[in-house]
Amino acid sequence: MKIGLFSRLPDSAHHDAERKLVEFEIGDVRYGVDIMRVREIVNPRRVIPVPSAPPYVVGVADHRATVVPVVDLRQRFGLDPVETERAKWVIVEARGMDTALLVDRVSGVTPVTRSDRRDAHPITDVAQSSWVQDVFGSGEGLVFELDLDEVIGEAAEIETAGTPGEAP
Repeated sequence: MKIGLFSRLPDSAHHDAERKLVEFEIGDVRYGVDIMRVREIVNPRRVIPVPSAPPYVVGVADHRATVVPVVDLRQRFGLDPVETERAKWVIVEARGMDTALLVDRVSGVTPVTRSDRRDAHPITDVAQSSWVQDVFGSGEGLVFELDLDEVIGEAAEIETAGTPGEAP
C-alpha cells in the first residue's frame, strides 16, 4: 500500500495534524478524497460517450466551458450499475486536469488525524493497493482515501483526444 501524507510528516510536525476528506459512498463502502483536490460537487449532467474510452469512463461533459471526463466509480471498482437519486459528481483535480467522479452519494466532510490511520490488512492491500492511499477508522467504520491519480487512470488521456466531432 502506498504511504499517505501522515506517514511523510516530519517528527517535528504536530503529532495529530488534522486533514479533511470529502467522503462519499460507492455501494456500502465509504471512500474519501482530500478536500484540497475537490473543485466542487454537482448533480450529474448530460454525458457524451467517447467510443475509445475505457469502460469506466462513461464519457465527457461540458463543465464550466471545459471538457471533463466522467469516471463511474462503480464500474471502475467492478460493481454493477445502480440508479440512485442521490448520485453526484465530485469534480476533482487529478493528473493536472479536472475529472468528474460519479458516486452513489456524498456523505460530507470528514476530519481525519494521524491517530485515525489504520494499517491495511494484507488482503485489502492486494485488492486495492493501486487505488487506496490510506485507510482511516472512525466511529462510523472505515474510510478508504483514494489515490486520485491511480483511480483516474486512462481517463486522463480522454481530454487530449479532443471533443466529439472535433478534428484531432
